[in-house]
This record gives sequence, C-alpha cells and structure tokens, in this order.
Amino acid sequence: MTSVFFSQTSPAELTLNPPLSEYGIDSVRISVIYPKHFSEELPVVIFLPGYDGNPEWYFDFLGIEKIVEKASSENPFMSVIVDPSSGPHACFYINSDVSGNWEDFICNFLPETISKWALENLGAGTGNFCLIGHSLGGFGALRIGARHPEIFPFVGSVSGIVTVEVLPEWLKYVEKEGVWSERENWGIQHFFTRLSHQMCVNFTGIKEPELFEFHRGVLRLDEQLMSRMRSGDFDILASSRNGSLVFSNEKIYVSSGTRDIVCDVDFHEELCRILESKLPASSLKCETPDGDHISILGGEIENCLTFFFQGED
Repeated sequence: MTSVFFSQTSPAELTLNPPLSEYGIDSVRISVIYPKHFSEELPVVIFLPGYDGNPEWYFDFLGIEKIVEKASSENPFMSVIVDPSSGPHACFYINSDVSGNWEDFICNFLPETISKWALENLGAGTGNFCLIGHSLGGFGALRIGARHPEIFPFVGSVSGIVTVEVLPEWLKYVEKEGVWSERENWGIQHFFTRLSHQMCVNFTGIKEPELFEFHRGVLRLDEQLMSRMRSGDFDILASSRNGSLVFSNEKIYVSSGTRDIVCDVDFHEELCRILESKLPASSLKCETPDGDHISILGGEIENCLTFFFQGED
C-alpha cells in the first residue's frame, strides 16, 4: 500500500481474522482511510473491489486517497477497502460452501470490527454504513444492500455484474479473441474464462464445473449449468423483475460505461427502469458515462460519494 499521507486523510492496513467455523474465511485484509479531522461520529464507506481486485490497485492505479479526500472535505467519512483474494476460490460476496460466508462477513463481522476499531483508535463512533462496489463488487454491493437495507442504507454499483445473462456475451468474446484454454494453462489473458468458471463455482456450489465446452469444434456454454445459475437467487436483474429482490435503501447509485465489454449497459438500463418505477427520484441516480469498465471508475466513485453525502450535515 502507498506510504503517502495526505493532509486530510490517513491510511491504515489491518488483517481481520473472523471465526473460521462461522464464516469459513481464514483472514481478510482491509485498508482503512480515515480523515484527520472529524466529529464524534463517522459514516463508513465500504469498497468492494471486482474480480482480481485488491486495495493496492485502488491506491496505486486509481488514487483512491485523493478521491476520498475531495469527497469528504465537507462531510468527513471513513473508507474501508476489502481485499477479496483470501482463499483458493475468488470471493463473490455471497455465502458459499466453496468460498466462505462473505455476505455474513460484510454484514456482521466487518461493521462490528470497524466500529470497535474506530472507537479505540480514533475516538469516534460510526454512522451510516455504505457499500460501493465495482464489477463483481458491484454485484455484491447491490445484492447485499438490497437484502440488508437496515445495515447499508446507501448502496452504489459501478459497472456491476447484474445478471448471469452476460455469460453468453463473454463466450462470444472468448471465441472471437481465441482466449480459451484448458484450466491448467490459464493466464492473465484468460480473464473471462476464469471469471466465468469462478462465477459458476460460486453460484452452483459445484467445485469443478466445465461451463465452457467444445461441442463438434464449437465453443459453447453448458446449458445445465447455466440453468442452475439462472434458477438461483444470484441474478439481480431477474430477481428485480420477479420481485424476489426488492430495494428499499435510502440511496442507490447505478452506473455503467457506454463502452463496457464486461457488463452490457442494456442490463443496467433495464435495472434502472425497474428501480425508477419503485423508488422516489431522490433515492435513485443512474448514470451512463462514456467510457469502459475501468476508465469510468474514479469519476463514478466520486459522483457516487457526492450523491451519498450531498446535503449531509
């Protein structure tokens, strides 16, 4: 993590050890950014990185400290960046026999631990807890936020994976670019293959699925595995359509870039139409900035934070 200290904010790196028997997670590293000047109570923004993401990337590439410093200059808040890379399988921010009970960790252990740390180290209580996620973290923020609005009244997603229906589009990309191989040969160029596999692992509970398969020389999706993922409660867009996932949060921010090849903007626009029909205008903000999966992130985090805290005392 960067060692630079800004005038208004300071970072700290912590390793949390939730009870393994309860959470199925051995340890989780988090980075905390806190203001040097604050009142007796600090709201907390929890950032959920995407697949392959980590706190270092948020500091070294994104410059998250500068974004947080600017956004918290008038209404100070504390930020927590979660490292989702613990364990042999990628964290998908759900309760899973495969990767651990990450939803419970985010909802229970993390807020309790952060509240205790803030009181002991900063002498501050904690106010509202907010979730902001990017990509896979956007999925986590939306799903956890909708299921636990009493814990997270403010929820933001930037380029979130809102439906498993993106998988056929990823298959087209993998086939077009020729970036498919056997599992033992996966490398950085096989991002969509690895992400699709881990999505299938976490959403089906099957530890060694073969979601992408060749049939008569053609790469295709295993329809039984796709059907199993569709029938679960992990598809935010489908669950919003049928009413099984209802958003009652105070503020929701949804954003997706116009040139995002990871998350089809049409799915985000449909989700926003559903939310617009059910929420007051003051509770929802949907944006479609011109950019791709990565280029919009810094600006959209800033816009999301402004939406969360504008008008806050």
